[in-house]
Amino acid sequence: MVTIKDIARVSGVSHGTVSNVLNKKGNVSAAKIKLVEETAKKLGYNMNSQAQFLRKGASSKCFFLLFNNARKKYAEYFAEIDQLSLDVEYVYLHKFSEIKNKISAILSENPQFIVCLGFSPKRFVDIEDNIPIFEVDTYQSNKTLSSFDSDKIFEIVLELVRTEKLSNLYFISLTNEKEHSLFEYLTQKIKNSTHIQVQERLQLLSLYPTLKNFAKYDCIFVDDEDLMHTLLDLFDWFTIIDRPKICLIGSRVWFEKRNLFYIHLDYRILALNTAENLESGNSSIVPVKDGKQILTNQLFDGECDDIYLLTVHSPMNKALEILSEKYKQISGKNIKIIEKRYDELLEMIESGDVSSSFDMIRMDMAWLPTFGKKYFQEITSFRQTKSINQNISKSVSREYMYIDQKQYTFPLDVSSQILVYRKDLFEDSFLQRRYFEKTKRKLTVPKSYQEFDELSEFFTLTENPFSPTLYGHSLALSSSVRAACEFIPRFRERLAQSRMNLAVLPQVLTEYEKSYQFTEKSFNSSWNDFVTNLNSGKTSMEIIFSNYTSPLFDGLNVSAQFEFATATIPGNTPVIGGGSIGISKYSNRVEECLNFINWLYSEEISILLTSLGGFLPSKYVMQNRMLQFQYPWLSSLEDTFSIGSRTKWYGFNTDFRFEQMLGQELIESVKHRYG
Repeated sequence: MVTIKDIARVSGVSHGTVSNVLNKKGNVSAAKIKLVEETAKKLGYNMNSQAQFLRKGASSKCFFLLFNNARKKYAEYFAEIDQLSLDVEYVYLHKFSEIKNKISAILSENPQFIVCLGFSPKRFVDIEDNIPIFEVDTYQSNKTLSSFDSDKIFEIVLELVRTEKLSNLYFISLTNEKEHSLFEYLTQKIKNSTHIQVQERLQLLSLYPTLKNFAKYDCIFVDDEDLMHTLLDLFDWFTIIDRPKICLIGSRVWFEKRNLFYIHLDYRILALNTAENLESGNSSIVPVKDGKQILTNQLFDGECDDIYLLTVHSPMNKALEILSEKYKQISGKNIKIIEKRYDELLEMIESGDVSSSFDMIRMDMAWLPTFGKKYFQEITSFRQTKSINQNISKSVSREYMYIDQKQYTFPLDVSSQILVYRKDLFEDSFLQRRYFEKTKRKLTVPKSYQEFDELSEFFTLTENPFSPTLYGHSLALSSSVRAACEFIPRFRERLAQSRMNLAVLPQVLTEYEKSYQFTEKSFNSSWNDFVTNLNSGKTSMEIIFSNYTSPLFDGLNVSAQFEFATATIPGNTPVIGGGSIGISKYSNRVEECLNFINWLYSEEISILLTSLGGFLPSKYVMQNRMLQFQYPWLSSLEDTFSIGSRTKWYGFNTDFRFEQMLGQELIESVKHRYG
């Protein structure tokens, strides 16, 4: 059977891109949609009944069975499953004797399928071939639908044994299943290894007579983060100094402990793999990355040096301030962040009034062609530059880094325009009916600016007395560059439709001016105000740069009464934005600055930075399913970057000065028309 992975491999695009195309999400360029559809047809890909069910969310029940003590272990798995359109019910077991009766009761409900998570039911029930029961995360079982790459894990463990010269291995699992567990599979293949199960974490205490005999050339493997913490607490309580190595084979933890080993298993990917295999009828394994040891960082003991960073006010700065405290502890470098308003920083850059005391400057990427060489040192040939570049997502445009084929900066808080809309409004049956009565069309997320303007009018209270919002959207007329960024995608859409005929400009300008009527009619709005308008219920949708949207999705806004979603902007020609960080020409701390940026782009720090509401386009961040769950726009950002641009679009080249002039003309035009 052909899978989504097969289509991705043959067409040369990401798994997420193929998934978006097949599920009609619309976050992909027309060229890629055509490529994926043609590849799928060529390979003979057909969605079976289960695939249609997964997408459309039929009413048939889907049951997931697991033992109660494994709830936390599979928390990320279920978080991913919950994003699918499934009618899911979770059934928790406490002992094996319950399995037969539980499955019999479930079968009486004629389920779409049953997934046994982390255990095999075949010893307890007779399963006929026509019964849709599958196993996930079981090993050496012919009923396994999805599992992790046990051979790769075996190789990693053997490498650990070799490099650390280990003598005895002790595997402790928090599970009821033994026969088909990962740890049982490993102990059967590795000499001098033992597998023991515990039903709860405090049972570790009963193992103390055995555990106390392990020393530094032994290693204890655990499959649960809390089990790891309990084990460490046990050693502390008994004041054991000569301790064995400890390795967690399980979900990624946010704050990894020093001197421990980790083999990360991505349960979100396992969940996606499960869904894909239910569609295709195949079984497959989930790749596992190499293990790693978190070494003790020697805390800096001495007088700290200050390194000054000049930057614009943005959500990134709070995240940088928090994590820079950690960098100070390990390096002795105190990162002093000097924050300016956008217009204030621009005035400093344009006038040349930037103090020589700054070591690093965060500059808007649109300013780089005009001011980059004036303020930044070239960093192309530095050793750290190559290291940092290897960690940057390949989808990020060279516009963030290069001027005349030489590198001066690195991407910092990069972004792209996205459409954020009130999902609760677009799915409201009353509004759907009112919109159809008015337009004879379905209420759907806009794909073109014509549709966007029509929807904006519909969601403006003065135009529609049934509108739950005051205005359809907002316009950022507080600065010329912001206005230009809003207008350019409209203009690009119409140019593409008219075979690059510049004569369409007056009509596009008229439509842009008219859209002002469906806003709060302010000349002071910025991107932050767009977020506020959505959060307060003033507007139904906004076209906004992605790095400003974190407050809508970061989970901290618990009082929010609305549900938001994201999509590609109308016309599918977004402008990219955000900033780049470079080293000032006046700084003599090039190596120290590069070391700091290299630290930011490390796997651990770039993920933490993004989780705090900043955004660093590292390859680790782009691939992290936990962050994609936190920020829905992240899963399609690589595709958005591939179709977005700022200064170059087909045969058109622009610069910051052009944006200033265009934006000023737009502001004056709107003021002239509407006063």
